[in-house]
Amino acid sequence: MSFPTRALALLAATAAALPVRADPRPQRAELFVVPLACEQFWKVPGPDDSPAMWNQLISFGGCMEDAHLGRVERSEDLVPLVDRLSARLQVAMQFYLGAARFGDASVALRAVYHIGLAEVALITRARSSIPRASPRYAELHAELEPLLRPAAHLAIIAFAGVEQIAADDPDAARDEMSRSFVRSAHRLRVALQRDWPDALPDFLVASP
Repeated sequence: MSFPTRALALLAATAAALPVRADPRPQRAELFVVPLACEQFWKVPGPDDSPAMWNQLISFGGCMEDAHLGRVERSEDLVPLVDRLSARLQVAMQFYLGAARFGDASVALRAVYHIGLAEVALITRARSSIPRASPRYAELHAELEPLLRPAAHLAIIAFAGVEQIAADDPDAARDEMSRSFVRSAHRLRVALQRDWPDALPDFLVASP
């Protein structure tokens, strides 16, 4: 199995917040509400499988990300906070994962990059949910950081995947925006590996 395939398999497994179902029977479809601000991305200005369609799909996923912050001042609220922030990303993640799986290399590059960005945003939101005025600010942050390791792990996989996709298929980063995603993915991966050296996947060598 190639690195990109392994990376996408791990992304799919990690991003799935629901437990594995033992019951093989079909389950009821999950429903979600499309905010008015996201409706502009729901209609595709082009045929199926066109670049415009994939761009709309990824943009729709980005619009569906829930950017609300929490507020935590007790240790027992940290785990529910991280779980809640992760659950709020699941709709967007399904669109990113679909684009990464079914789109061409250039689409996969953009989609996987957005998966990494979403996990970095989760880390930022979680940290920002602890008020600076809290008398336990430093203590709560120290307790929060280990809970953010799965998000860092997933982001590292995603950003490494972006770099590998571009290395395997030069056409995947044929435009300047895609090339900027590759450069950004490299910088973010190196920073995450520095902050979370224990979050590295087994198949990824920690080198810049």
